[in-house]
Amino acid sequence: MITFKNTKLVDKQSLKYCRSLAEYVMNKFFTKQKQSRMKISVNFVQGLYDKEHSYADCVWEDEHRFGNEFTIRLDPKQKINLLLNSIAHELVHVKQWAKGEYYELVHEPKVYKFNGKKVDTGKVDYWDTPWEIEAHGRAIGLVVQWKRDNKIPASNLILED
Repeated sequence: MITFKNTKLVDKQSLKYCRSLAEYVMNKFFTKQKQSRMKISVNFVQGLYDKEHSYADCVWEDEHRFGNEFTIRLDPKQKINLLLNSIAHELVHVKQWAKGEYYELVHEPKVYKFNGKKVDTGKVDYWDTPWEIEAHGRAIGLVVQWKRDNKIPASNLILED
């Protein structure tokens, strides 16, 4: 289940798009049964970018190997295309964690496993980590598919930042 918090920080149309996209992405990644066990909180956080230089982030809240509880934070002042891309990006990370594709190795600081391969983040640039490559690339495709499948005209979304 996905819940949205601090929704008064975004306009009604943007919130409608955010909810629709989140549901669309979850349906692509997870069965209804798995979704019913998940708790995803999407929090709009005023000034997130100004305070932390991040438009969005995601935290794995529970301690199971295949997570079920996550918190996504979004800066509500993003333009709609960036906001939608941010949601899709963070939901890719949710998928990676919930399916056991990506996790931190407890006894090796800064070392993660992604699809069975160790990645030392002390030696690899953020942009070269496989989980970010997937999240950045997949987010764009998810938004494009959602827009197409929901027959949302290009004029209804700002296409450039």
